[in-house]
Amino acid sequence: MFRRAAETCNEEHDRLRLALQDLADNFFVNTATWALSLYESFLGIKPGDGDTDEFRRQRILFKLQHVDVSTVDFMNSIVNLYSVGHIEEVNEEYYFKVYCIMNDKDTGTLSKLIAQLDIYKPAHLGYAIYLGYSWNGKIHWNGEATFSTATIVSKKGVMTNG
Repeated sequence: MFRRAAETCNEEHDRLRLALQDLADNFFVNTATWALSLYESFLGIKPGDGDTDEFRRQRILFKLQHVDVSTVDFMNSIVNLYSVGHIEEVNEEYYFKVYCIMNDKDTGTLSKLIAQLDIYKPAHLGYAIYLGYSWNGKIHWNGEATFSTATIVSKKGVMTNG
């Protein structure tokens, strides 16, 4: 009789322990699962259908860690969330260039990158996105990757110049 009571208590204790651990995990963005949608709702983020939990966590952390001034390092981190690349400022013309290794056919990822740049860039700056290709699968910034496509974002929409 005591053995059955102990087993019943043990099962209930394990169930409660796991539920509490799951709840505690969701208090933190890095380990959240079911609470990701709550974080996104609070921050005004709309998740995409194919977004992984890890990608959603990164986007939440970006939004939570955002400061009022977008630095070049911060903008570089946004670019590197979607691709491998960097930002180059053109201060005298009030815009910046975004160089990234991405296929221009990957419109979903490109649209997400553009949406994030629009959120975090200073309002008075424009930008041009240069998509590069790496033929051997390796990325080298020493001239082996060429940037030939410019995607210009303006109030008229997105235009591609080959």
